[in-house]
Amino acid sequence: MEPKVMKVSFIGYSSALVSIATFFRNKKFDVLGLYDKDYMKLIDIGIKHNFKVKLDLEKMIYESDIIFICDKEENLKNISYELSKYDLSEKIMCVVSKYHTSDEFDMFDTAVTFLPIKDFIEGETTDIENAKIIVEGCGKRADFFMQELKFMKINFEEVDKNKKMAYLFSLEYSTEFLDAFISSIKDFLENAKIYDKSYLEGLIFDNVKNYYKSPKDISYFEKPILTKNEDQISSHFEIIEKYGDSNLKALYKVIAFNLIEHTDYSKSEKDRIRRIIYNK
Repeated sequence: MEPKVMKVSFIGYSSALVSIATFFRNKKFDVLGLYDKDYMKLIDIGIKHNFKVKLDLEKMIYESDIIFICDKEENLKNISYELSKYDLSEKIMCVVSKYHTSDEFDMFDTAVTFLPIKDFIEGETTDIENAKIIVEGCGKRADFFMQELKFMKINFEEVDKNKKMAYLFSLEYSTEFLDAFISSIKDFLENAKIYDKSYLEGLIFDNVKNYYKSPKDISYFEKPILTKNEDQISSHFEIIEKYGDSNLKALYKVIAFNLIEHTDYSKSEKDRIRRIIYNK
């Protein structure tokens, strides 16, 4: 089955907006367009970079799977007020800003927030160094994704505030790793269940292949990790330790843990395989 094409829209205005929109368009997302109340200032950059400028916010929200908010900190509260008028429970909300607190965006049921430490929102660079990801809300997708991270004991903090759950973990990794991580979020949080098992198995190979900065022989990843054979699982992680690093290993665990959830193995068998992966 062909993967669903994710539809992304961008709200707000900043010099980073076009860079981020271009990044997602290059990753084969369907970029619906850019929106800002003062839409005239978007016209020039929209024409220059071949993006549509949308005037109907409600329609754009309705059609989008992922909504990116890109603006200066002082404008974020106004944007969050505008968005509070709509049902966002089925959307993945992404906020890019220098500073961000969960209080400002606690109406989002599910949110994936990129919080750059350096001057990203004001600059032309697309380098996201020392980025942090915050996933907010009690939505099923957020809960599913975070339970996987919790099970693997990936470093993050859990905050219970106003009956909302917020999770924070650091991504002090390369842009290539962030690139692959976005891909895994997209596939597993949004529409993994519509894929057949062969596609899910292929995700491991594709994500790991795309991670590398330079070509390497990665034919060993063609063998799916969805196996009850402990020796085969072990061989995968031996290869990762030889050619990769801790970032790649963490990514591989995220993918493997999610893939196993979509098999027809019994619960006890899934737990046994996960324990093997966790201990690698």
